[in-house]
Amino acid sequence: MGAGAAEVAGRLRAEADAANAAAGTHAPPPDAKVEHKPQPQEPYDPPVPPNVGPLDPDGRLLSFAQQGEDLILRNVLESLGIPKPSYLDVGSYHPVVSNNTYLLYAIGGRGVLVEPNPFFAEMSRKLRPEDEMLAVGVGIGEEREADYYVIRGRPQLNTFSKQQLERYVEQSGEQVLERTVKVPLLPIDEILDKHCKGAPDLLSVDVEGLDLQILESMSFDKYRPAVLCVETLVYNTKQIVGGVVDFLRERRYAVRGGTFVNTVFVDEERLGEGRVTL
Repeated sequence: MGAGAAEVAGRLRAEADAANAAAGTHAPPPDAKVEHKPQPQEPYDPPVPPNVGPLDPDGRLLSFAQQGEDLILRNVLESLGIPKPSYLDVGSYHPVVSNNTYLLYAIGGRGVLVEPNPFFAEMSRKLRPEDEMLAVGVGIGEEREADYYVIRGRPQLNTFSKQQLERYVEQSGEQVLERTVKVPLLPIDEILDKHCKGAPDLLSVDVEGLDLQILESMSFDKYRPAVLCVETLVYNTKQIVGGVVDFLRERRYAVRGGTFVNTVFVDEERLGEGRVTL
């Protein structure tokens, strides 16, 4: 575990130990005589239940994702009997901040991160050394490299999509492009085959405008993640990319959660009999 993950885990363990120790000071020894009369109670933090993952001392769940998607994903995966999932995080961005899989990493999950931004790729190698980091883009054709548009001051919006770049310019009314760089590409099937060694438990896709095209390039007859988290919001609007929902429904994935920005899908085969497909 990297320095960042180790620090988080160490702090959480220390907080849990302190809370449990505080609770223990209020319990009488096993052989003590208990007087049955009201006793004034000093306030103390309640003990943290075991095996619940990152918690603040007051019991609030910690989330590292943009809108709490990691908490939803963890709950869904645990409901499917997958407490420490494998994952492929396409467009992983920062290794911790606004990241869909860091919480899963902190509780023991491991996987493959795909992030073409070299700064965040190197940061991910340092903070998440037990994940595999691929500093590439995901290709949707035969090309093995493509233009990567770096957005000034907004690295989270960097994109391979020329159409998305034009949308940024139109909506901002100014030149937002800082520079264009050539980045190598790998097809998603190749990543799944050579780096994931098959379908991971979770596939997270957030690639600023090319999410549907990447899903369309994937062989779902061969690779079926149990859960997918896909960005479905059209940037700077209140509209969703309906094609993503329709495409995954056709491949027998049911909507089982999400946020304003992302939608969570579950393989219908994992839901069992009696499921209700939205």
